[in-house]
Amino acid sequence: MTAEEAAYAITRPISTSSIPVLNTYSDECIALFMLWRQIVNACEEWPASRIPDLVALLSAISKIPDHIHRGEATDDEDEGPLGWDILPYFAAEWRDAHWRIPMNILQDYPDTAARLRERGLYIRAQEVESQLVAAGIWDLWRAINYVIWTLEMKPNHDYHAEERTGVHHHPLAFYSLELDFQVPAVACWIKHNGQRMHQCIARDGLKGNPDLPTVRMHFGEPIERWAFWKKRLLELANDPDDFTRRGAQLAIGYMDEATGSLTENQCL
Repeated sequence: MTAEEAAYAITRPISTSSIPVLNTYSDECIALFMLWRQIVNACEEWPASRIPDLVALLSAISKIPDHIHRGEATDDEDEGPLGWDILPYFAAEWRDAHWRIPMNILQDYPDTAARLRERGLYIRAQEVESQLVAAGIWDLWRAINYVIWTLEMKPNHDYHAEERTGVHHHPLAFYSLELDFQVPAVACWIKHNGQRMHQCIARDGLKGNPDLPTVRMHFGEPIERWAFWKKRLLELANDPDDFTRRGAQLAIGYMDEATGSLTENQCL
């Protein structure tokens, strides 16, 4: 069965009955949440080699032209019928499962064995997200912003001190980098989206970004941001932590592949 065939079968109404009105916000969403929960679970538990299949399924579902529940499910904003094109509530279901940043994770799992386990789960989640962005299901800014938060945040900078001075509230006052989590995740983002990220940054900089990271640096030319990322990764490629070091080396390789592909296309 192809992804398109599976998407069509999954999205068929299973009943001609009206949605029961239970006076809760989720009357028309219960079945959707159950579907998305199954897919989120599969993204977490299936072999990594099957992640592209799950992404292809979600992409195929988003192309189904029908309305949900025979048109009875409605959008909260315009009250029009909900379609499959925006995968309604999928992002919320994913966020419920993967909302924690590495700092939060390590507060709950401080011992070494737990750190290794949770790190693997976190990086896998970032791998899934990066493929969802590559498929066009989520916006490219998600990839760009993740790399900015990781590589443009000042290492060893005392954001707590800025908070204590009271000069201004700094949103990063209670945020710390966990490089062995985040640098391998950066490699995932660049692996699947590097060429598009480079093109976007070179063309428009951060213009149109709806959620500009507060740690972003300012450059004379937009493309200097890409060069800074590579410089920072070259520094991290000599990090004493083996996992961080290997993640940085992978990310550099993916950056080179992304710009190499662009050069080849320009020469054709």
